[in-house]
Amino acid sequence: PDISNNILSAGHNLIGNIAHFEFSSNTIGDIYGDPYQTTIANSYAFESVIEIEPKVSPLLYFNSTIPFHLIQSTSPAIDFGDCINHDNNSIIEDQRNNIRPSGGNSCDIGSIEMNKKENNNIFFLSQPPKNKILQPGEKHIYNISVFDISDNLKEIKLMSNASWLQLKEIDLSNGKAILEGKVSPENLGFFTVTVQATNDVLTVNQSYNIEVLIFLEDFENEFSKFQEHSNTINSWHIGSGEAKFGKRSAYISNDEGQSSTYDYNQGISTFRTEIDLKYFIDAELSFWWKCKGSHYIEYDIKDYGFVTISDGIGLTKTTSALLHQEEWTKKIIDLSDYFGKNIVLIFTWVNSRHNTEFINKDSGFCIDNILVKGKYESKPFFINQPKTIIGINRPSDSPFFPHIPIVWPLLLYFIIR
Repeated sequence: PDISNNILSAGHNLIGNIAHFEFSSNTIGDIYGDPYQTTIANSYAFESVIEIEPKVSPLLYFNSTIPFHLIQSTSPAIDFGDCINHDNNSIIEDQRNNIRPSGGNSCDIGSIEMNKKENNNIFFLSQPPKNKILQPGEKHIYNISVFDISDNLKEIKLMSNASWLQLKEIDLSNGKAILEGKVSPENLGFFTVTVQATNDVLTVNQSYNIEVLIFLEDFENEFSKFQEHSNTINSWHIGSGEAKFGKRSAYISNDEGQSSTYDYNQGISTFRTEIDLKYFIDAELSFWWKCKGSHYIEYDIKDYGFVTISDGIGLTKTTSALLHQEEWTKKIIDLSDYFGKNIVLIFTWVNSRHNTEFINKDSGFCIDNILVKGKYESKPFFINQPKTIIGINRPSDSPFFPHIPIVWPLLLYFIIR
């Protein structure tokens, strides 16, 4: 039903279905559906024995700060309103400050007067995703909703260089369609997607972009692709304590992820995942990071982060120490040497200082928006990668002083191929 109780009418209402409720006060200009015949229509009211389709849009803004319903040219609300208000004054403008009535014998029901110049306008009610990023194996679904004022939608059409996308379940009478597709490794790249809606007079386009990457981790989902290992209270967590994009990132925390602060509890914490580059050439890793790790000049002791990339059989890259960067910074690492291989990507945090009574209120190592781009190669160069033990080597510029009681645990990672 379109009402939830008995109502008192002042006239000129459009109600699709009153169901089992009384509408005995119906009066001049009321239009309503009464499939259960619970009410008798009074003079100058119109009652339908079936539910009435109002032919109006959902409540939307349409370039206005106040939401309203647009009406279609076939709506029963057309010319069935009243141009006199309760104070017996003439109504000469609608909610959008457009003149009313607009060419008809009377005003339209509702706060909006349908301008005859708008008879053929088409509006996309659905909003496409912004900067959509996908990975091989993922499915993309976009539910399309179109509102055609002329109520004469002829076609919803897809125009795109993304051949893996298809329009399904097209319902022109209700302006609905589903855009759907699953990404394969060969679909890497940048795609422009355009949905086109057409009636007898007008064609309207809606466009958005999709980028398909080898790998993406933005930490916005509940489950992460990374695994954490730590021998200290300062460990990797995913949460809202820090974020470059969206609402979440990964960071070192000493309070189970509630904040990105750390204490001086000596140790190492690692964050790792595996990435398959068998079919991809010219691969490139990028990520955003920041770190306010402490640096004690008198002892040359640092708390810092670094990144390791390894194929497990001898090809390993390790960045220099990442520290003293209070603003989010983008780092790019070339992975072209790893074509045809599975790689292990490890983010490591090192606490060199040992003072468990002191908590650093600054942030430790924080990372966000980890991407791997590349090109698809249909004939990959396969390498037989045996079971391998990967040790984590610190950067060459990392400190180590025998006179300070530091005992680093041996971190072993087994990669099962």
